[in-house]
Amino acid sequence: MTIRKPVGRLEWERALRDTPGISLPLHGVLLTMATYAADIETGTDIRPSLSAMAGRLEVHRSTLTRHVAEGVRLGWLERTEDNGWHGKPSVYRLTIPRG
Repeated sequence: MTIRKPVGRLEWERALRDTPGISLPLHGVLLTMATYAADIETGTDIRPSLSAMAGRLEVHRSTLTRHVAEGVRLGWLERTEDNGWHGKPSVYRLTIPRG
C-alpha cells in the first residue's frame, strides 16, 4: 500500500471537481464519503456505515461498496483500517491521486 499525505476536504473537493472522466455515481459516492471526515482539515477518520450510507443514497450496498473500492483503486480514498471482519466500519482518509 502506498502511503499518501492526508489532504484537507476543500483541496480534495477542488481536485475531484477538476478531474475529468469520473462518473456521476462515483463522484456522488466520493463526495458523500468526504462528508464523514471527522477532521476536515486533514480529511481523516472517515468511518461511515456503508449500509446506512447506501440507504441514504438509495443504492444497493454492493453498488456502494463497488464505488468505494473504485475510489480507493483510483487514489481518491485510502483505507487506513480494514475492520470489515470485526463488524465495524472500515476507516478511510481523503487522498489525491498522483499525476
